[in-house]
Amino acid sequence: MTLVQSGGFAGLRVGKIADTDGLPAGDGEELRALVEAAGFFDLPERIGFAPKHADRFQYRIAVEDGSRQKSVLVAEEALTDQLKALVRWLQASGTNA
Repeated sequence: MTLVQSGGFAGLRVGKIADTDGLPAGDGEELRALVEAAGFFDLPERIGFAPKHADRFQYRIAVEDGSRQKSVLVAEEALTDQLKALVRWLQASGTNA
């Protein structure tokens, strides 16, 4: 799973990676639960564009789960609570890309 945060006032780009196979069992289960709670594989590929403010962030989240693969681009102001939880987890626990 990858997360790329871009945009903001300075146009920063930050990437995080999390591989459930390399995580402790509890962390992997938590990450899978967050993906499931967000209904990730049912989301559209773009959510909440065009950005309302030039200094806002956007997030590209990509998930591979067996044969399923999906990438979603989400504007900061369009993050649901479930997607916020997923983004926060990746920001805190993912390794730098």
